[in-house]
Amino acid sequence: KLARDIEPENAIIYNGLGMAYGLLEGSPAAQKRHESYVTAAQLDPNIDSYIYNVGTVLIDLERYEEAIVPLNKAIALDDDNYRAYQALGVAYHRLKRYDDAKKYYLKAIVEYTQDNDKGQHDKEIESLQTAIAQMP
Repeated sequence: KLARDIEPENAIIYNGLGMAYGLLEGSPAAQKRHESYVTAAQLDPNIDSYIYNVGTVLIDLERYEEAIVPLNKAIALDDDNYRAYQALGVAYHRLKRYDDAKKYYLKAIVEYTQDNDKGQHDKEIESLQTAIAQMP
């Protein structure tokens, strides 16, 4: 039996299933990943990483407008979630809402910088700075 059949109310299982689908390529896998992350988020709506995962897979599916709601919710659950700020910036960037994108990219830079004592986020910070510099 599948783990989800044994424990159908276990959000961790659905989140892990979403991660597993993330290893596969193609639109059907992305759709399954989305379904798994949505289920995890519904089962445990107070875990910011589950909500964040819903937002990022929507970006992968090019559903940028839809991605904004879960990413904002992830930030509401954890306002230090630099990855959520970055993803929200990406969603706005792809929607060509450059002022909003810049706002969230800058917030991501601040959050990354606060957690960068060993330089572990230098590449992300540089990437965000480049994205901002290249905006119209």
